Amino acid sequence: MNRSSFLRPDFSSFRRAISLLLPPLAFCFLLGAACFFLPPALLGQTAGTGALAGAVTDPSGASVADAKVKLTNEATGEVRAVVSNAAGNYIVTLLPPGQYGLEVSKQSFKLVQVSHLRVDVTETTTFNVRMELGEMAQRVMVEAQSELLQTESSSLGRITTGDQVQTLPLAVGNFTQIIGLNPGVATEVTDAGQIGRGGGGNNQAPTVSNGNWASDNNFQMNGVGVNDNQQSGFFSAGVAIPNPDSIEEFKVQTGQFDAGYGRNAGANVDVITKGGSNALHGEAFEFFRNEDLNANTFFRNAVSQPRPVLRQNRFGGNLGGGHTKRQAVFLYLLPRNPPA
Repeated sequence: MNRSSFLRPDFSSFRRAISLLLPPLAFCFLLGAACFFLPPALLGQTAGTGALAGAVTDPSGASVADAKVKLTNEATGEVRAVVSNAAGNYIVTLLPPGQYGLEVSKQSFKLVQVSHLRVDVTETTTFNVRMELGEMAQRVMVEAQSELLQTESSSLGRITTGDQVQTLPLAVGNFTQIIGLNPGVATEVTDAGQIGRGGGGNNQAPTVSNGNWASDNNFQMNGVGVNDNQQSGFFSAGVAIPNPDSIEEFKVQTGQFDAGYGRNAGANVDVITKGGSNALHGEAFEFFRNEDLNANTFFRNAVSQPRPVLRQNRFGGNLGGGHTKRQAVFLYLLPRNPPA
């Protein structure tokens, strides 16, 4: 057979397709690389961290550039340092929630020291510093005051602290039972006779935000999604429910949060768990439940049935501290929540 009778394969259409796809693929690659190497200052706060920002001025109100700003985590001793820009502004990003100490220094000004500055998850705390003329050896002690209005973001949300989680009534130790205390959020009435982890967080006791479906909520723990995408109740176990004594704080955002937090139209719940600290500390407790502390239901009263027997004594505790030379911290918790 004559070799010329065979048709040569035509790669022109293939080359044309490659030429059309190459530019958008290259753009996506460069965009991904830019996001990966994005400077922390542009990231601000995340679903697991907060930020601190403000302006440094002199007694006349003029901006102070190149002021050294040092921020120290009061629990772990971790130090972050930045310098104010030409406009006198500074920002310290990606901070674990907690209490911080702030120091601001510059030649020809007194050293400014601030203690107990609170940084919360998903929020940018604003603290402006007015420096006084003098020697750096002289110190000005400033008491931090809580911010009445979050001016750095338009998102709607509310912080629930770890102390509130421990002191508010949680019949089964499930923090989702108090999400309904936030404006715009509705939950089922808590059944004090429930056992296990209860119905919160597994679609058996739905949490509804602004009239949306319960499956529209987004749960994150320490910045990682813990959603129950299957939504099959007890079969898929629901969202992760940490020991209430391990919760540092959680925030429920109900609207106007940016795409970095929410995936759907419902509430965005950001839970932060506790970490260790340099100081050795601990506690022991008993979580006591008894039918004598519960009210009977309407329907049981209607047929003259007594309250069901419910007697639980759950013991637990925690111990935290730091290793030598502040190289590491630890926190160990004994179980409090019963099996699901």
